[in-house]
Amino acid sequence: MKRFFIFFIAVCFSANAFAQITKQQDNVNVEQIDDENNPVQNLNSMQNHLGYMMLTWDIPQNTNYDEKLLSWSNDILYTTCAAGVYEEQEALHYFTSDDIAEYVGWKIKQIAFIPLGTENTHSIVIWEAFDEEMTLVYEQEIGNENLIFGEWNYIDLDDDFYFENDKNYYIGFSSDGHSNGHFIFPVDNGEPNYGKNWIHIGESQWYCFDEAVSRNLCIKTILENQDGKVVNVDNSKNNKLTGYRVYANDEIVKEIKEPYITCYFDTEFETVNDIRYCVTAVYDDVESEPLCVEHVSVDDIAYSSRLEIYPNPANDIVRIKTRNNIGDLITISDISGRTLITEEVTADDIQINIADLAKGLYIIKVGDKSEQLIIRD
Repeated sequence: MKRFFIFFIAVCFSANAFAQITKQQDNVNVEQIDDENNPVQNLNSMQNHLGYMMLTWDIPQNTNYDEKLLSWSNDILYTTCAAGVYEEQEALHYFTSDDIAEYVGWKIKQIAFIPLGTENTHSIVIWEAFDEEMTLVYEQEIGNENLIFGEWNYIDLDDDFYFENDKNYYIGFSSDGHSNGHFIFPVDNGEPNYGKNWIHIGESQWYCFDEAVSRNLCIKTILENQDGKVVNVDNSKNNKLTGYRVYANDEIVKEIKEPYITCYFDTEFETVNDIRYCVTAVYDDVESEPLCVEHVSVDDIAYSSRLEIYPNPANDIVRIKTRNNIGDLITISDISGRTLITEEVTADDIQINIADLAKGLYIIKVGDKSEQLIIRD
């Protein structure tokens, strides 16, 4: 039986949904560190399509720490995608031997991802690649009771795994189960690093994700230096960065114990409230000066739309239900971006015949003539 996989893209732009005030140095009641009060850098906030307020920042300059984060993602969960299949599917970052040459001999300490499919089983996975042959070399299942859905989860590896010379690696997570009705692949809003984001469906289907969707998958690989060297060292500094503290309206809401975790999700954020967030760098028991950013509530309500695509997978007919005038043209493309079917949006419930399409993974876009992506809550 032919299976027609729909690769669904969901994007939400919250125009005027929140206001960001220029970041500023404020006085939070914390003990200040000596020397130059080395704070975090470039604190930013944004609201994603799930309604979270997300804070991201850069590691303070001239700090000592002995872990390294490898990722093609910029930390920000911007939107979500689903492949719509009933079998195992994996989201992976691809690292060539050149990408990791300076980290040969380092141990993979953690793999981080954002789980979304609450009914699925999840694992972290590592593949080795030689020529076009892929070999699964590490897999560790994670019980859903140990995951926080919709947020970054940092999973410790149960067994030691070290980068080796002249090896290429695919590193990420698997989500085993049907994705329709909940999204599987979280992606960020940064400039895609083309050729570095991959999905693997079933036993043999590998697709370069970023070439079709132009997004980076939200995955992180955290390395631990086994040689005792210290990363990002300025010998004039003796401070050892141990983490961060996040404040909301002068109350601490998050204690982060790892210096490479540089984001915070406020999953209980409400647009109607005024709120000031501050982040401090922690050096053992001493805090830096805070860096702060404010959200000011506004009366405007973000535009929202609804879209349903089913069945998924489909064999001969796929139905698309739309609301709120989200666009006047539907396009179906293959994974390379080649348009195969176009249909005018003439009703709220549209049926498209896909019987002539071969088995595979396809992209549906609903938008105007310029093929803007759909908007969906």
